[in-house]
Amino acid sequence: MASGVYAWASTYVWRPRASATIEPARAAERAREYKARGYEAQKWFFRHGPWSGREGIELNVALVRETRAAVGHDYDLIFDAW
Repeated sequence: MASGVYAWASTYVWRPRASATIEPARAAERAREYKARGYEAQKWFFRHGPWSGREGIELNVALVRETRAAVGHDYDLIFDAW
């Protein structure tokens, strides 16, 4: 952070359907790509909210696990909930 500006890769992409999702394995692949490009952190958006029930919770947790495994524990990840 030499410039004093904290830059991160944001994964938000507007989609016409709120139910659109990203598979955790694909998210891990993208997380590795962004880290390799030199981003100091990443912000991911949970695609599932309370209306998704237990399955949605499990998919959100899988997103966190897969992205964390991809970038390691010494890298900042930010998750934004609905």
